[in-house]
Amino acid sequence: MRVVVLGAGAVGCFLGGCLQASGVKVSYIGRQRIKNIVTEFGLTVSDWKGRLVSFAPEAVDYHKSGECLTYADIILVTVKSGDTASAAKTIKEYASPRALVVSFQNGVCNSDVLRANLPGFKVLSGMIPFNVAEQPGGRFHSGTEGDLFIEELDDAHRSLLNLFQGAGVGIVARSDMASVQWSKLVLNLNNSINALSGLALKEQLMDRTYRQVVSAATAEGLTVLKAAGITPVRTGKVVPQLVPHVLKLPNFMFLKVASAMIKIDESARSSMQDDLRLGRRTEVDYLNGEIVKLAARVGVEAPVNSRIVDLLKAAEAAGRGSPKMSANALYTSVLKPAVKA
Repeated sequence: MRVVVLGAGAVGCFLGGCLQASGVKVSYIGRQRIKNIVTEFGLTVSDWKGRLVSFAPEAVDYHKSGECLTYADIILVTVKSGDTASAAKTIKEYASPRALVVSFQNGVCNSDVLRANLPGFKVLSGMIPFNVAEQPGGRFHSGTEGDLFIEELDDAHRSLLNLFQGAGVGIVARSDMASVQWSKLVLNLNNSINALSGLALKEQLMDRTYRQVVSAATAEGLTVLKAAGITPVRTGKVVPQLVPHVLKLPNFMFLKVASAMIKIDESARSSMQDDLRLGRRTEVDYLNGEIVKLAARVGVEAPVNSRIVDLLKAAEAAGRGSPKMSANALYTSVLKPAVKA
């Protein structure tokens, strides 16, 4: 069994590294920047529970182009959402239709894009609930908890279950992946707010004013989903419908409630913050932007998420990394215009 990770950045390197540590043959395809890092330092994966595995540079089969897809039995697609069509083109050029294609990406439409561009391939939807951040020295660290989710389809998903379970990575098969993905999207609306703050996730979430912005974005997202007839589902300890209320609690109460809901270590930050730091296009169009687009389709407004999209786009255009907006500045910029609207 050979697994190829297409789009091996933070998430892809973490998933691939976990599988490789369990004895699976893994090849990685990604950017030259990551290839340079792996060539110099090798690859290390770690997580908040204490996982720590390292591979020497010569043990990591990392490529810039897609030739290694020829031998793939399973292809894990972890590219940014804006690159999904291009990834499908690469798969179609090199891979055999017998290879199972799995989307472990943000957003709700990537599997559909892959299916539309890969006739004859079996494509499964997946979901990653945890955060992975790139750290110095070729280390990719998961700083939050959660199990992977994979679409239950025929028996195709069983090989994925066996591989990740064998690697000590929790994974659950679900037949309602569309609801799972929308639920995850709503819970991920903080990614953009964290990127705008420039802080570690834990530090940001301990500030009640930041949390009020997250609460407003999440509540608006849930309202839009309800208008569209989409019912969020529970995918872990967190009940999506309760999140806006928990976020507005005073700090002492929030800390007590939230600590029982989700584990976050001190180093965790959103991948969107990394994108700004590296001058890359973010996935805000596929997170907060999806709420804005869905709102327009069902005839409701989404001013909070629309304003957050505007702020991220401005930060991207500025090219100076995170704007490091204070909690008060973000609150004023996002919520006061939203109230007026």
